Amino acid sequence: MEIFLLLLYAGLFAFIISRCHFFKLTGLNKCWIVLLFGLKIGVGIVYGYLHLTYYRGGDTYAYLDCGHIIGQTFWTNPLHFIRLVFGKNGGQMPEHLSHIIKQLGTWVDTKTYIMYRINALLSLISGGFYNVHLVFFNFFALIGLVATYKTHSFLQDKRLDLFQSIFCSIILFLWPSTIFWGSGLHKEALNWWCIGGSCYHLYQFAQLKQRKYRHLLIVLIYWTLLGLIRPHMLLLLFPVSFIWLLNQWQPHFILIKYLIFYMFGLFALHIISQLHPQLNFFARLAYTQYVFVVYEWGDSDLPLPLMEPTLWGFIKTLPTAFYNTLCQPMWNKEASIFLNLVVLENLLLWSVGVVALWRWKNYFQFSPKERNWFWFCLFFAFSILLFSGAIAANIGALVRYKSIALSFLLLGWGMVIYRK
Repeated sequence: MEIFLLLLYAGLFAFIISRCHFFKLTGLNKCWIVLLFGLKIGVGIVYGYLHLTYYRGGDTYAYLDCGHIIGQTFWTNPLHFIRLVFGKNGGQMPEHLSHIIKQLGTWVDTKTYIMYRINALLSLISGGFYNVHLVFFNFFALIGLVATYKTHSFLQDKRLDLFQSIFCSIILFLWPSTIFWGSGLHKEALNWWCIGGSCYHLYQFAQLKQRKYRHLLIVLIYWTLLGLIRPHMLLLLFPVSFIWLLNQWQPHFILIKYLIFYMFGLFALHIISQLHPQLNFFARLAYTQYVFVVYEWGDSDLPLPLMEPTLWGFIKTLPTAFYNTLCQPMWNKEASIFLNLVVLENLLLWSVGVVALWRWKNYFQFSPKERNWFWFCLFFAFSILLFSGAIAANIGALVRYKSIALSFLLLGWGMVIYRK
């Protein structure tokens, strides 16, 4: 039954890809997109197998199992299902639902519970099979990746040639971190859906002479979902999106606007943090880091000094954060093959960075819209890298958190490396 449903839904989505105009890309045939979709499903199956074999399922299977528990209530008591899926979580457990909630991994963590909600809805048509859920998650991720590709191509002065199309396809669809972490039943797939979709529709809103506000509404929906899944990702995406939109309308002093807005934003967070303990952003950040550093998360912990709950404490953590995200782990023949694969990816990343630095003169040939998108990619990427490196003291978590950042970083570097 699992194989039948997997093939059924994979075939259905492949048909949608082949027929839907949205998936028509510059320089990339729809057949290749279908093949990439199939590859992502295959990688997702490997992702699930590795987690089941080495990590007793981990979060990815916990999302499925808890979603299935909620989904079963649809057949026994639909009102309970509606309350658990669409109602508010956290706070006092409803007494009539406590016997169900106690079986779940959490009731108070909204970021995790939203994954239960999504998997509960999917369980109604998936039979509760892990690999069937993977098909849906990979289709969501594919929409975001294709949307990012289209946005990137729209914001070039000239049509992408064969080399540029291949490079962008590798970065978005085949880069190791992107395809592995973005193909599992995890938050990264939904992050790509929300980030790519919001970028695409924000571009559509910005470039239309008669602005179609439905695009802005779609952006807000994507941001709301992203805020439920990964609030810090929305916190990092919103300012860079706002500056990008401002620069699209007023394309002057592009880099200066990014720098001023980010410095002002940090200063504003500092002021707000002084008003009330509940508003102290840096205290929340320090606590999140404390959980990573103090509690054991595995055998691949990184050195990370405890952060002071202040702006200065956050700034002092950034050099270590930068080093951990882009330089760790170091090669170790006694380490697991997974860690050494991360080392190889980092070496590849730095190689591309060196070539981009060598070709930096191409930046001065960019049009204003190209410069704006270039700095969007870099500011968004480095904000994710620094934020993730400041809180995550475990290589496994850090590699997953930074996977989206690497794609945007490489897209920006790619613009500099190759210029017609």
